[in-house]
Amino acid sequence: MYKLARKGMPVDQVKRTVEIIDLKLLSLAIPYLTVKVSCSKGTYIRALTEDIGNMLGCGAHITSLERTSVGEFSLKDAFTLERMSEDLKIFGMRVLEDKYIRPVDLFLKDFRSLLLSDYELDKVMNGLAIKAPEEALDFSENVLVRLYDKQNKFLGLGEIEGDKVSPKRLINTKDIRE
Repeated sequence: MYKLARKGMPVDQVKRTVEIIDLKLLSLAIPYLTVKVSCSKGTYIRALTEDIGNMLGCGAHITSLERTSVGEFSLKDAFTLERMSEDLKIFGMRVLEDKYIRPVDLFLKDFRSLLLSDYELDKVMNGLAIKAPEEALDFSENVLVRLYDKQNKFLGLGEIEGDKVSPKRLINTKDIRE
């Protein structure tokens, strides 16, 4: 949207309901103000800025925008590339896995999960759909689910379609059967 707006082209904004959980004025040095916003996903901060400017009767635009958190992840959890590089030189490759790399399914924890039997695992690993387990039948149709083997290793995402679960995105699975 912003690319079209910068070209001076009209942009039809999709109206959606969002939640502004907290809005704090951090500093005011006319004509500038600094605010901290805590909001639900889908909030378009540039639109919020425009709304605030319209309410004040003066218009507004963003000169600086910094995302400080997404879900449970925040800047306090972040590391610079320089720090990672220094640790890598001192401690070797193991430090990346121990300190910096997070399991991919950590970022998908809002999706429901399914534990697959060995039989189901073989089918899914070969790209075939399986019958959805009884506990999955109450899931919404065309919803993504996390797939795990019986050792609780993350396999990837499946999609519920009717009474079937189809593999959607599988991770590198060469170690799964070992």
